[in-house]
Amino acid sequence: MRGQAHVDETRRLMERFGVTGFPTLLTQDGDAWSQIPIQRYLGRPALWREVLESVAT
Repeated sequence: MRGQAHVDETRRLMERFGVTGFPTLLTQDGDAWSQIPIQRYLGRPALWREVLESVAT
């Protein structure tokens, strides 16, 4: 997906999950979606790595 189509799809997902602003991180596992509140992890790279590893499995 490229260009405006990507932007449009991103905005649809953001509206669907009631999120605003960038950056927003949503993860998908099958049909289930989750939001990761990245603000908690800014400036805390070790904690951020743990979160990303936990959602990658």
